[in-house]
Amino acid sequence: MKTQLAGKTKKKARELTKGKYSLALRHAGLEDARWFKFSTTKKSRLKISYNGHVSDRIVLKILKSDGKSLIKYGVRNITVKNPEGSFTTATLKKGTYYVKVIRGTRYTSGWCKVRWNYK
Repeated sequence: MKTQLAGKTKKKARELTKGKYSLALRHAGLEDARWFKFSTTKKSRLKISYNGHVSDRIVLKILKSDGKSLIKYGVRNITVKNPEGSFTTATLKKGTYYVKVIRGTRYTSGWCKVRWNYK
């Protein structure tokens, strides 16, 4: 089974397949983010699911194609005490959205998996 890894830049963001998890690795000391993208074909609400294993905290940011965060729904933390979860967005327009995965602290290392589906 081939694992789909996140891209290293927004321009090289890896496509998230609807309903399937993709993996982002984060190593302590690396400053760059990891990127995923997904495209919706209709105006709808989305369910974003995630899980992972981290030494401290990994931050997921859901962004519009223009780079602006989705207010209230745009940021989630994966922590040692909260390694998995999901949330439903407000109704989103048809289009492309990005998931930016960053370390919460410079000491954070670990991995997370992200998937999306229509609600």
